[in-house]
Amino acid sequence: MDDAASEIARLRAAAASEVRAASAEADRAQVRAFVTTSEAMIRHLKLEIAKMRREQYGRVRNGAPG
Repeated sequence: MDDAASEIARLRAAAASEVRAASAEADRAQVRAFVTTSEAMIRHLKLEIAKMRREQYGRVRNGAPG
């Protein structure tokens, strides 16, 4: 009976470890999605800023405004 109890404990520990690993992977996927979305938003906002600067100051040629 002692062998069966230790086997059950080992299996429970293994199952708990797998659950934690799956949860950690899901957390990583969520973080990656957030970072990707944030990077896309930053690119979009940089383009919007450049557009507004062109509207305000005109196109820049040879490093000089005008």
